[in-house]
Amino acid sequence: MTEFERGIGPGPSRHPGHRRGRKSGRRRISSGIAQAGDFAQIESGKTIFALRTATAILRELDGDYARICGGLFAEVADEWEAHCQTIGRNVTIQTGERKICGRAESLDDDGALLLRTEHGHLERVTGGDVTLEK
Repeated sequence: MTEFERGIGPGPSRHPGHRRGRKSGRRRISSGIAQAGDFAQIESGKTIFALRTATAILRELDGDYARICGGLFAEVADEWEAHCQTIGRNVTIQTGERKICGRAESLDDDGALLLRTEHGHLERVTGGDVTLEK
């Protein structure tokens, strides 16, 4: 059982801004989580319960983290790459003052994005703000 499943990790009631949250049943949820749920409802046209959605996402991440710690990083990375909407697309990545443009080729063995730049170089990117180009 992981820390999240045991309930000893940080939860909505321990969030520093929980007093500003919105009531959902008997629990208070942070305004950030509530807003994320509201946004998802607007975009999908379906009722989405923010706390349930956040819990489901965190459980999935917790399960993936346990698999990675268990030596299954390559398996998790392959699944991530299969669902990644960035691969094969032209992107701009902003890292501090640096801007890199090119085509997202794939993920490497460590999970970094491999970007084919406008000049034909293959660049390894480990972080930054990604914008998908049209």
